[in-house]
Amino acid sequence: MDFNEFLPKKIIPIPVIQKEADIEKYDAIAAKLCEKRLVLEEKLRDQTITDSARDEYATDLLQLKESMRTFGVNEVDYHAYLAYKEKEGGVQMELF
Repeated sequence: MDFNEFLPKKIIPIPVIQKEADIEKYDAIAAKLCEKRLVLEEKLRDQTITDSARDEYATDLLQLKESMRTFGVNEVDYHAYLAYKEKEGGVQMELF
């Protein structure tokens, strides 16, 4: 008897916006979410913030990462955004 049949299967949600279907809309949303994440991560790196503010930023970051998954933005997209932003000297044009 295979016990794996009784274990719940992990369901992979379908993103709200599909990258292949609407590239411009996906890029716009992904860029906004990536920028928000970048700002939150920079705030968390600040050594002078209070513990309560750090907890709040960490919670916001976790919620933002969940939103990114909802829209199909993954870690690869985020790091591509960071690389693009660094390459362009901070000037944001398109995501890719």
